[in-house]
Amino acid sequence: SYSIQEQNIQLQFYSNSSPLFSLMNASNNYIETIMGNSPITLKLSNLIPGTYSIFLNNGMCSMSGSLYSFRLYNNPTISASKTTICLYDTTLVPILVTGFSDIASDTSFQTTVKYDTTKLSFLAVSMKNSILPNAAIKTTELPKGTISITYTQNKQTFNTDGTFVSLQFIGIMPGESTIELQNALLNGTPFLGSNNGSVTINSLPTINATTTPDTISYGTSSQLVVSGGKNYTWNNTVIKSTQTISPSETTSYSIIGTDINGCSNTANTTITVQKIINNDTIKTSSCGSYRFHDSLYTKSGTYTQTIKQSIGIDSVTTLILNISVPTKHSITATCNGIYQLNNSKYHESGTYIQTITNKAHCDSIITLT
Repeated sequence: SYSIQEQNIQLQFYSNSSPLFSLMNASNNYIETIMGNSPITLKLSNLIPGTYSIFLNNGMCSMSGSLYSFRLYNNPTISASKTTICLYDTTLVPILVTGFSDIASDTSFQTTVKYDTTKLSFLAVSMKNSILPNAAIKTTELPKGTISITYTQNKQTFNTDGTFVSLQFIGIMPGESTIELQNALLNGTPFLGSNNGSVTINSLPTINATTTPDTISYGTSSQLVVSGGKNYTWNNTVIKSTQTISPSETTSYSIIGTDINGCSNTANTTITVQKIINNDTIKTSSCGSYRFHDSLYTKSGTYTQTIKQSIGIDSVTTLILNISVPTKHSITATCNGIYQLNNSKYHESGTYIQTITNKAHCDSIITLT
């Protein structure tokens, strides 16, 4: 097998005369006659890719068996496609092979990829490729910044260009970084046309988000403004760079901004909503305890409760509370006839108990003897 870029084949022979040689293609079509003294040079650059045989003419234009056969193929090139990635992005970078012509049978690709460790960090090799979809892949870690990649596949004939392997890099520094493809081999033969590819690593945009004003009263609005990108997406699904919004409570917003290179970054901002406060004061007395909303009080004092009436509106109540306790009194009386206590009249001697409500709304227990 020869690359089409290789210059020639030399035919060396021993003869008392100048024999004639015929060059035939795979279809046994005559290509040219080769004649001269040894060594004879056959220029490959005059031929197209394919399989050829050289025959010795044996007089009267008849030919003996093939003396030598060879296969000529285009010299394929292997390169990293020039691509653009964003800083910290793990985009797959395709490594392409082009210029194939009838690569057949047991096939093996091998190359060493060298990359700039100040710009790129290597992550992974894709296990799939479009040229040899069933090939076995082998990667070997070399000193930092290089990796050896080998594909092998048996009994495979193809005539195609495509992705040899996809490498996953992550940009760690903005700028252009060269990926060098070294020692590229096809079935052990160097790819004379191997070349380099590069990756341009773009910085992430600086996205700025502001709210004007950043503190509002309930029921009013604020303007959200974002800059630093070309397209924007807010977490409230708005895609404009400016929006006016009236949140009912304190709310944080996040924005993804994308620049002209397709690189994205985020920003955050918050609108603080001041609530409306309704104040009220209650003064009351109770006997023993007092329940106010969900709270039970058993001691006198001043208490404050905040109740959320609706979104953005709070009711604040101050409770001035006096707690009283039940009282007991004993009365001993002697009389002739009828004795009256409050609304009750007693005609006979004995012990009587009355329960009345005092001014503090507590029970006053009176024992009459």
